[in-house]
Amino acid sequence: MNKLFKTILTGFSLGCTIFTLCSVLFDAIGGGTFLLENWSLTKMAIGTVIVSLGFSIPSLAYDNERLSRALQVFIHMGIGCTIMLITASFVGWIPTNFGVSGIAIFVIVELIAAFLIWFGFSLYYKKEAERLNEQIEKLSLK
Repeated sequence: MNKLFKTILTGFSLGCTIFTLCSVLFDAIGGGTFLLENWSLTKMAIGTVIVSLGFSIPSLAYDNERLSRALQVFIHMGIGCTIMLITASFVGWIPTNFGVSGIAIFVIVELIAAFLIWFGFSLYYKKEAERLNEQIEKLSLK
């Protein structure tokens, strides 16, 4: 239960940080004209929480050593990206006013962003494992 809570909290924190940075970026690109009406901010904040949970909870698949690494990644990213796309369509993040090309660009950017974040976490945990292994090795030599 503690692992689940920590995973949810990490995902929520990362999701809210990305949401805030994207909001500031869109406001800066638009010259300060990024306006939200009809509860758009609330919908986007709820969407951010849903997407955060959609990526963070399935990451627990990495704790199951019986699953191959490829299956762990497929479970994590498959569920996360699916929830992201469904949520994005309901919240209004997908630019449907640009037609099929706008939707395709959104999907491609979403997949690239998801895999870049996944890759960053993978590097971080790989470095952590190396650091812990070095500490264990030092202790065993004493």
